[in-house]
Formats: sequence, C-alpha cells, structure tokens
Amino acid sequence: MDINWGGFAGTALGVCIFLGPFAYKERRVKGGSHARATLDVVLVFRLLFLWIAGGSIALYGFGIVIDEPAQPLGSGGLKPAEAHTEVVRSMYLLLGVGLMAAGWVIGKISELVE
Repeated sequence: MDINWGGFAGTALGVCIFLGPFAYKERRVKGGSHARATLDVVLVFRLLFLWIAGGSIALYGFGIVIDEPAQPLGSGGLKPAEAHTEVVRSMYLLLGVGLMAAGWVIGKISELVE
C-alpha cells in the first residue's frame, strides 16, 4: 500500500495559501521580524500537513476506504459511490493518530514559545 504524501502536501499547501497570510500578518502585528513571520507560515503548513495526513491515514486504519485501490489519498475528486469499508488496519490507525498527536504537540509548543 502506498501513501500519497504528495497529495497530503498539496492539500496542506492549498489550505495554507489562504491561511498563511493571516499567520504572517499576525506575527508582524505582534512585532515579529520578517523571518519569524515566515517561520510561522511554515509552521502553519507543517501543522496542516500533519493533521491532513494523520486524519486520512487514521480513517484508512479504521477501515474507511474512499477510493480504489484502497489507500489514503489525501485530497482529490471523489465520486460518492467510491467509499466503502474494509478491515481495521491497526498499524495505519496508530500512524495516523501519531501524526495528529505530533501536530497537536508542535502546536502547543509553538503557543508556549510566543
């Protein structure tokens, strides 16, 4: 089974294009430098990537398959009849929950550093 890391990154980048300017502006308003504001935008991308990848992989681990062949695809045009359930895959479930937990921890640490 192949994990579509590029699809996850593309989806995170698509969302970050809209959220990144807000993170940049907020850091600049608080008195941060251009480098620190850029670092905040990179952090937003990284957190979005971890949550999107973790959520998709965790759903696949639960046995929820959205497309054929069975694999977590990130984003993409999906037809309504393509979803089905399969057996639970605990390895992918743990990987997905681990990625989401890593995103949560990184977010909490970044809140404390401010």
